[in-house]
Amino acid sequence: MLLERLIVNAIGCPTPVPSEAHQADLEQTQLQFESSGNLWPDPGESLQELKVGHAVLTSHRLLWTDKSASPNQGSSCQLPLSSVHEVQLKASMMLRSPKIRVFVYVDEHSKPADKSSSVRIEQLKLVAPHMTPFVDAMRIALTQKAWERQQPAETSGRTHTTPSSTQAPGSMLYFPSKGSSDAIDETLVDSQLVSVLVAMGFSKERAAKAALETGNTGPEQAVHWLSEHEDDTIRDQAIPGQIAKSSPAPALKPHGAGVAGILRREAQLAAQNDESLEQAFKDLSGLMAKAAEMVELAERFRTTMAAQKKAAQQEGEPAQPTDPDAQQWMDSEMQAELVHMGIASPVTKAETGARYHQELARQLGQFLGPQVDKVGGMMAMADVYCLFNRARGTELVSPDDLLQACSCFPQAGVPLRIKEFSTGVLVVQSQSHSTEQVCARIGQLVAADEGLGPAVTASDVASALAVPLPIASEHLLTAESRGGLCRDDGPEGLRFFRNFFLDIPVAV
Repeated sequence: MLLERLIVNAIGCPTPVPSEAHQADLEQTQLQFESSGNLWPDPGESLQELKVGHAVLTSHRLLWTDKSASPNQGSSCQLPLSSVHEVQLKASMMLRSPKIRVFVYVDEHSKPADKSSSVRIEQLKLVAPHMTPFVDAMRIALTQKAWERQQPAETSGRTHTTPSSTQAPGSMLYFPSKGSSDAIDETLVDSQLVSVLVAMGFSKERAAKAALETGNTGPEQAVHWLSEHEDDTIRDQAIPGQIAKSSPAPALKPHGAGVAGILRREAQLAAQNDESLEQAFKDLSGLMAKAAEMVELAERFRTTMAAQKKAAQQEGEPAQPTDPDAQQWMDSEMQAELVHMGIASPVTKAETGARYHQELARQLGQFLGPQVDKVGGMMAMADVYCLFNRARGTELVSPDDLLQACSCFPQAGVPLRIKEFSTGVLVVQSQSHSTEQVCARIGQLVAADEGLGPAVTASDVASALAVPLPIASEHLLTAESRGGLCRDDGPEGLRFFRNFFLDIPVAV
């Protein structure tokens, strides 16, 4: 591709053309040619890329100034927007910078040309950081076509031409359509790509249009373009080489161009995001309000049932629900669940001040007592955190406050204790929990009628004692440290057997 040299003034700035308006800038820009490139007039050696430049977009041209030669002209060059077919932004991948791919109409001398006098499309690439605003501004400029409004339209009286019998065979791909005989230049459309698309089931007209719009880049890009323009009415058009009827240029919208237009779109996007966030927080507030209502309902049911149970015990009769709501909405299974659900008046720092952790320890002990007994007298700290915070509803407790509250169990008179195993596992256990009973229960699991007896793993103990796996592992290690088990760490994993050395009499 041959790019025209850019004329700069004494301070290295481009000389504007009449009615030209600045649109966008792009610092630290590299200019890369598809195969090789050069400048005219006075071409030098063939170029692959131009480095250390500054790209400027105007309403009429794409300019590249050579910063390494400033204020002299150097390799500064320009590309008229009238010769640009399409602009694409290629996202960055791994360590590669993003790129702008500019598809340019060129003539037989590889110079940029307008659509009517071009013979093929070549690519020009711009490499720089933060390219999205520049691409948006360039697409707006291509849509507005400001360069067409400075000269009278000359194509309004022209008509479509048709391929004549004197043309060389194969120079045109001819697609007849309703009442027209337009032609598409073979040098602009890859006939092999068109054949592939036709074999996929697309019409020749749509296939040729897709090949042209994607710059003959391949079937995947063409199919993607066709899927995006599935509802478009695509007719046979006189594509470069044939003059089509000109249509009025779209009206210029100054408020959508340049940096101001980009900032306006960013502001609109920010407003949409704010609206979405506001709606999300409204939904979250509603959810938290419903959670508080459920906790209050559970506490009311629990208080009612506790009073009924106490009255029944005093009279020596079984407790019967007297609350109409409880009779209507709660069966026995739901009642059992609601007893352990919900704390309507959770302890907070604002209410208790310096006594916060002791009061929290008392409430925690009241809530955890039945839960810990249900799981064998020991509960992992992670389970304690989840259960307690679920019951408190929206008044959540931090992990640090929970640990400090558990350490205050003795001062608060709560029959629970916090224990840390040698492996770092934290648990809350009741005072009635007996390590000897756990070791005896594990000893029953490995009792041998003959031979070595059965081997047990942490999964076996967890299933037999109905405890979580981490606590089952700690129980096995405790039993081993007390001499009740011997480990076998082999290909089948860590297993434990009964310690038969305890049966050997010790000589005195």
